Amino acid sequence: MRRWGPALLAQVLGWMLALALAGTPGPGLAGVLPQALLAALFAAVASLLLGEPRWRAWMQAAFALAAGLGSRSDWPAWVWGLALLTSLLVFGGGLTGQRAPLYLTQQRAL
Repeated sequence: MRRWGPALLAQVLGWMLALALAGTPGPGLAGVLPQALLAALFAAVASLLLGEPRWRAWMQAAFALAAGLGSRSDWPAWVWGLALLTSLLVFGGGLTGQRAPLYLTQQRAL
């Protein structure tokens, strides 16, 4: 959890500040866009303040924006389940720390 702690904290802080400043999102994509942009900005800044590398701030911003806009899409629920399953199949070993995700790493390096 140590590795995921700052990232999760940055997202939570980003969304809490965005919702506190911009209020409840309106209907549709245009309604959630201001909150998503604010959450992206706040999550990136929080990531930097928590001592994370600069490249992770860009990832924090992209994730907050994608989560906000994705929450208002009209896609069926099975599409999100398929995306989760695909992500777990591709990146699943990297979450346990037993292998590097998506890299052809020699056994000695692991």
